[in-house]
Amino acid sequence: MARALLMKLGKSKQAKDHMLRITEYSQAGNEVRLRLDGTLDAVSWRDLEAICSRHRCTGNGLIILDLGGVVFMTGDVAKKLTAARGDGLRMIKRSPFIETLLNTTMSSDTAFKTDESKRGEGDG
Repeated sequence: MARALLMKLGKSKQAKDHMLRITEYSQAGNEVRLRLDGTLDAVSWRDLEAICSRHRCTGNGLIILDLGGVVFMTGDVAKKLTAARGDGLRMIKRSPFIETLLNTTMSSDTAFKTDESKRGEGDG
């Protein structure tokens, strides 16, 4: 059974640029798949985060994010998704653009953490 939620933000001409459609599919066991279509930015992230929180509270073990329909994602959202990966969250069907963004975010976070740890080695 699928349930679609269309997140329409505001009535301005630019609202179209900030739309994210989230379609929920029940999977076998205690998994849920969320198909995302549209733009993932700070505004739509709040809606996605609320839906993921609801599923975590109801005992769904794994949330699968189907990113096949995501046409744009901000760097901040990529960082949040990268941080949440593995914490009951799995991402599938990423476009080459989204895959590169996520990998770059993950690589830069790792490089930053490595640089931070090196700074502390000779201090104090």
